[in-house]
Amino acid sequence: MLPALLEILANRDLALQSLELKNHDRRGDWDREFMHLVDRKIRPLIKPVKKIYLDCNVLDARFLPLLSGQCQRVRHLYIVMHVEKSKKGSIICERDATYYAKLIEKQKSLEILAIEKFTKYFKNILPSFKTQIQSLRVIEFINSNFKECESLEVIASCENLERLIFRGCNNLSTKILRPLFNANFSKLKEISFESSERNEEIEIWLQKFNNNYFHTQLLSNLVMERILSIYGYLSSWFLL
Repeated sequence: MLPALLEILANRDLALQSLELKNHDRRGDWDREFMHLVDRKIRPLIKPVKKIYLDCNVLDARFLPLLSGQCQRVRHLYIVMHVEKSKKGSIICERDATYYAKLIEKQKSLEILAIEKFTKYFKNILPSFKTQIQSLRVIEFINSNFKECESLEVIASCENLERLIFRGCNNLSTKILRPLFNANFSKLKEISFESSERNEEIEIWLQKFNNNYFHTQLLSNLVMERILSIYGYLSSWFLL
């Protein structure tokens, strides 16, 4: 039923704007259902997708490579990592980590990237951020443990970054974050460590950022007020 419905929608030139993939219920044949989405006949339906929420553990090794090959216009990507204790689950996650990296790399202009339960395979995934350093505006880590992470230096190259968020994260050491302390984030508006561990050096960095941002905003407001005042004066003068 699902393949036929998807094919009808694709044939009518309809297109999806977002795609939410979950398979928490393991009773169904989710692999087969997900594989329908990346079928060649369905390609026109998912190719324009702008937002993907990926919270699934697909056993079929073909799925994620096909998805990254067909969905390359994603602006907002949310990935929930699946690290299981079983040997089988761990192998699947390591394989998928490489595929997640490819999914990030394939995007033409990714603006928002959120990764949840990021606890392993940092070396597989973080380098893929380099392909999106011009477009990324928001980077968010949720419920993640950075114990096995060596550095977040790649984020320092994201010159258009506006928001950097750590929500419910552990083991965020000075070593990991140091490359960000002196990075030139000229457009950064928010750094958040919501319910996340932070040491004294991180607190100093946050305070420094907040002070600089406050003064920059204050100066911008004063300049804008001055410009509007001059504009108002000139307008009234020409009306005389």
